[in-house]
Amino acid sequence: MDDGAFPIGWALGALILVLSIGISLFATDVFNVQVVIRKTIVYGALGLILVFLFAVLEEALINFLGNYFTSLVKYNSILLAGILAVSGSLIKKAIEPFVSKYLKAWIPD
Repeated sequence: MDDGAFPIGWALGALILVLSIGISLFATDVFNVQVVIRKTIVYGALGLILVFLFAVLEEALINFLGNYFTSLVKYNSILLAGILAVSGSLIKKAIEPFVSKYLKAWIPD
């Protein structure tokens, strides 16, 4: 007799809890809003770049390895995920100065 109300209630309750905690933390100035916005933009951009690189490089590896090494095609996602995980910190270090430089014009101190 599950009509879907129970999972929706839990999701709504969790959403209300997270929003209330977030509002209370920002209302009492526990977190600096500029830092939170800057980190959100940096990690959002990092996520988009990594997903884009993964999709493009996976397709390229499938086409390249599929023609020459048919036995390695099934492992290319694992290999590519490891390479991008290692390079993620390097990409993050490249994004942070860019965001910090251009974000100052939009968010006053």
